[in-house]
Amino acid sequence: MSDSEKASETILRNAWRPPSDLSAWQWAEKNVELDNTSSLPGKLSFDLFPCSKYFMDCTQNRRTRRITLMVSAQSTKTQNAIIAVMWRVAEKPIPTMWIMASADHCEEFAKKRLYPAMRDCPPVAALSPVE
Repeated sequence: MSDSEKASETILRNAWRPPSDLSAWQWAEKNVELDNTSSLPGKLSFDLFPCSKYFMDCTQNRRTRRITLMVSAQSTKTQNAIIAVMWRVAEKPIPTMWIMASADHCEEFAKKRLYPAMRDCPPVAALSPVE
């Protein structure tokens, strides 16, 4: 079996496992580690940002269609959205759209923040194709 076939088999095996019983924010605390671009690098903890737990709970609610945040600048909203997308990929995959001002901004964001975060999260990385 080639390396590509082994990788495909692993991705399929991981895709068929049952979802976790953890809430979205508990899953994030267990699986997400923030890199050095964060003001609080290391294992994720919502202790300093309890409102983020509410946001994560809303992303987990099947009836939620849109979430609007009114918060100050530099208050973890983009990081929370990245974590919510990672939780969705790993636990409850659904079509998801990320909208930004332009295609160039979106590409830069994806390459600098979203993709590295997804590669650094083992449950998400296990479902991603080999680069």
